[in-house]
Amino acid sequence: MNGDRQLTLFVCGDVMTGRGVDQILPHSCSPCLHETFVKSALTYVALAERAAELSNERLRLSRERYAIGAITFANLQLLIDRAAQEERQVINARYSFAAAAAALAERVGRPLVP
Repeated sequence: MNGDRQLTLFVCGDVMTGRGVDQILPHSCSPCLHETFVKSALTYVALAERAAELSNERLRLSRERYAIGAITFANLQLLIDRAAQEERQVINARYSFAAAAAALAERVGRPLVP
């Protein structure tokens, strides 16, 4: 390691969102996870993307239903708000991961290398 110090972190809990977001960054770490149900952080990325896709599809269908009078404007607005919330959650997860990585790099005194 040419005199470089190595830092090993053990993370759990809410960092899984960050692990998922990490997989869409240019220099991501290994996606391997050691848990019972999800074996790769790529799964968290796929789940977030799929949730946003489904929300947008629900919104598209609801707009059609509104156009034919099958739902009220209030119901349509709820679905618009829900789709926007899904998009904000993706943005917030990406920002949280970047902020955590920057804070960690500052603490260790050097840029993080995956």
